[in-house]
Amino acid sequence: MSATRCVVVDELERERRWHPVASAIRDGLVHCTAQGRIIAVNETACAMTGFSAEELVGATPPLPYWPEEDLGAMQAFITRVIDAGHGEHELTLRRKDGARFPAIVTVGVDPTDDSRVVLIKDVTERAELLRQVRDATLEAEKANAALARSAEVIGEFLYSGELGADAELVTSARGPGLGALLGSTDDGLALFATYDDRVHRDDWPAYREAWSFATMLQRDGDIIQHEYRLVGYDGVFRWVRDRWRVTVTDGRVFLSGAVCDISVLRRLESERQAMVGQLELLSSLDPLTELYNRRHFSTVLGERLGRPGPTAGIAMADVDHFKAINDVHGHAVGDRVLRAVARRLRQATRPADVVARWGGEEFCVLLDDVGDDEALAARAERLRRAICRDAISVGGGTHLEVSVSVGAARPSADGAPPADLLAAADRALYRAKAGGRNRVMVG
Repeated sequence: MSATRCVVVDELERERRWHPVASAIRDGLVHCTAQGRIIAVNETACAMTGFSAEELVGATPPLPYWPEEDLGAMQAFITRVIDAGHGEHELTLRRKDGARFPAIVTVGVDPTDDSRVVLIKDVTERAELLRQVRDATLEAEKANAALARSAEVIGEFLYSGELGADAELVTSARGPGLGALLGSTDDGLALFATYDDRVHRDDWPAYREAWSFATMLQRDGDIIQHEYRLVGYDGVFRWVRDRWRVTVTDGRVFLSGAVCDISVLRRLESERQAMVGQLELLSSLDPLTELYNRRHFSTVLGERLGRPGPTAGIAMADVDHFKAINDVHGHAVGDRVLRAVARRLRQATRPADVVARWGGEEFCVLLDDVGDDEALAARAERLRRAICRDAISVGGGTHLEVSVSVGAARPSADGAPPADLLAAADRALYRAKAGGRNRVMVG
C-alpha cells in the first residue's frame, strides 16, 4: 500500500468523523493542518465570521478572520498552543464586513498528526453585559462620590435606591453621615440595615405608613417629608427630617432622598413656642393682680357660651368705697387691697371658673356649671363672704375692713350674646350698690 493511499484513507476517515461533530456544536469549529491551513469548518463558523466555507477552506495564516492589527497576538497565541498542546484565549476576530467581535478561542492539537481543532465562541453579548456592568459600577461610584461631596456640603445623609414590596430599600448610592445620625462610629452597609430598628417606637406607626410600598405606588413624582426620632446606639434621641422623591416605573418604586438631624431646630422651636406661650399668657394677664384681663375674659366667655353643656353664670364684684381707700391711705394701699381681693376670689372659685380684673376696682368671675338662679346666688354669695370675712392687712400694722357688691346673671334661654349677659350682671351690680352695698343681686 502506497503512502499516498494511506493519506487519502486518513482524510476520508477524518471527514467521516468531522461532520457529525461539527454539526452538533453550536460554536464555530475550524480544523487546521499542522501548518495552519484550514481543511474544514462548520456552518456556525461561517455564519459567525461572514466568510463562506469556500473562502475559508484552504486558507493559510494569516487567516481571513484575523484582524490586521492583532496578527502579533494571534501568532503568539498559536505558538503557545503548539508548545503546550492546547490553549484558550480571549481574542478579537474580524468579520468579512470588517466588524470586530470578541471571542474565546480554544485550540487543541491532535498528537497523531499535529493538526489543530479550533473552537470559536462569540462572546459579544457577554462582553456587552460586562460593559454595562462596568458602566453601571462606574456610574454608581460616580453617584456615591457625588453624594459624598454633597453630603459634606449640606450635612445630610443622602440615599437613592429601589423600594421593594416588603418596604426594604435596596440602595444604589448613598453618602456618608449615617453613623452620626445613629450615634455610631460605623458608617457601613451593616449599619444601614439596622436603620428601621432605630426608629423610636412612638413614631414607628407613622413611619411605617409613610414608607409603605402601597403608599409609594400612589405618590409617583411626589416629594414626601416626614419627621421622626431615631434612637442612637449612644442612647441619644435625635429628631430627623426625612425628605424623598418618589419615581414609579413599571410598578417599581425608586426613591432619592436626604435625612438631616433637626434636633437643634426642634429644641429651638420648642423653646420658641414656650416663649410665645409665655408672651400670650402675659398678654392675657392683668399685671397688678395677675388675674386674667378683660380681653381674655371676653374671649373665654364667648367660647364657653358657644359650646353645649352645663350652663354658666357670671358674677361682677365691685370693691365698696374704693375711692375713699385711695384718698385716705394712698394708691399703694389701694393696690394691696386689689391684690388681696384677687387672691381671695381665686381661693373661693373652682378650677373650671375664670376670674378676671374687669377694670379699676371691678372684677368679673365666670362660674361654671350653674343650674339655676338660686345656685347662682349661692355661688356669688360665697365670693362676697370670702372677701369680707377678714380684714385685709395693708402694712404698718394697719388692717382694712373691705366689702364688695356683687351682681350676677345667667344666659337667657334664647341664647343672647355675651354682651347681653354682661349687661345683665352690670345692672344687677348697680342694684346691689344702690341697695346699700356689700350684698348680692341676681339679674
